Amino acid sequence: MNLKPKTITDWTLIGVACLVVLMLFAQEARADRLMIGGWSTHLISKDTTNSSHKVLGVETHGWAAGYFQNSYDRPTWFVNKAWRWDNVLGVEHLEFMAGVGASYGYRSCWGDKGSHARLCPDGVVGIAWTRWRVVPSVKLKGDALVFSPEIKF
Repeated sequence: MNLKPKTITDWTLIGVACLVVLMLFAQEARADRLMIGGWSTHLISKDTTNSSHKVLGVETHGWAAGYFQNSYDRPTWFVNKAWRWDNVLGVEHLEFMAGVGASYGYRSCWGDKGSHARLCPDGVVGIAWTRWRVVPSVKLKGDALVFSPEIKF
């Protein structure tokens, strides 16, 4: 069995796994959320090729970082400052979230033009139902509506 990483995606997944482990076991860092999976539909774009995003990320102390396969099926890293508000509109367990930051992996900041990955601004807003440890969430990222489960700690 050959376990040697062969592609940039292999190295990316190894890097994200190491980051998650380090953040989970750091002395005073507590992972508030682990983001896993992600399935999307685009509201405007028609040239996308991927709707299953293989999200793996962590959010702790108001910062989120991780990896996903973008809508053009390219490996993408992100770092965002995140804010969450509980009991939105007075509804227990309803949470609103917003995040701004940067991502690296898109060939252009809007669309798929270009020949190499670029650093682009990143933003997301969403809602989640926080009643259970596994938190279903729906987020708007660009023109993609994304269902992404999270595990809260």
